[in-house]
Amino acid sequence: MNRKRLKQDMIGIAYSLPSLILIICFMVIPIIMTFDMSLHNRTLKKDVFIGFDNYTRLFTKDITYQKALTNTFLYVLVLVPSIVFISMYLSSVIVRKSQKAGAFYRGLFYIPTIASGVTVSIIWSWVFNPVTGIANYIISVFGGKGLEWFSGRSTAFMCVCIVSFFCSIGQPVVLYTAALNGIDRGYYEAAEIDGAGPFKQFIHITVPGLRPTTLYITIITAVNAFQIFIPIQLLTSGGPVNSTISMMFMLYKTAFTDFKFGYAAAMGVILLILISIFSVVQFILQRKE
Repeated sequence: MNRKRLKQDMIGIAYSLPSLILIICFMVIPIIMTFDMSLHNRTLKKDVFIGFDNYTRLFTKDITYQKALTNTFLYVLVLVPSIVFISMYLSSVIVRKSQKAGAFYRGLFYIPTIASGVTVSIIWSWVFNPVTGIANYIISVFGGKGLEWFSGRSTAFMCVCIVSFFCSIGQPVVLYTAALNGIDRGYYEAAEIDGAGPFKQFIHITVPGLRPTTLYITIITAVNAFQIFIPIQLLTSGGPVNSTISMMFMLYKTAFTDFKFGYAAAMGVILLILISIFSVVQFILQRKE
């Protein structure tokens, strides 16, 4: 019996070994190297061990990084709930359509996901162009005054959130639609017999039935929000006055513009820790429920 079990274990290890080697080579080792780099003052000209001085500087002296940290949490707080709830609502509407109509709408919402973030950002830069953009044209039709979308702090932040939202909404819609098709229609029929309206059915049947999918979508959406970069790089460059700067954008700028690799590595480690904490908390809350 022990030999048979040992043989089965060895077969399982053999099958998982290629994936394990890839994970070690491309995830574990780079993480260790990044942490080691964060303990150095490493640039193109020097490499000096300084311990945790980079981390101390980030949280006590670097006002720009503290602003980037605050903005990143704001992006997460804005994007995660909006993407989760709006995609859930859209999916509940799509699932009631015919098969052909449902496939059309799923494809329509998934197009921005297939297109690159660069393409979507460029399209939205045309929409928000203060001179020729359609956004200001629509405002002028209703008698309003056009806005300098990327020049104001609040409007620039809003523009980045809108672009990120449209880049991210497609996958949750597809996942929620598939999950809704897996919920037994008998629950809804029984609820109708008991007099429950659409809202109560949504709260007491749809939301609990989508819990595993919601957990997955929440985590991947939060991870993407923590790493928001492309819309900022192409639309605002972190401005105006660092009102749209994020941790990921500052990391990129520090490493590849200022060439402060050790300092950027410290930012990367903190970002990894924040994403890990958020994911673990989500799993714990889901397990308790």
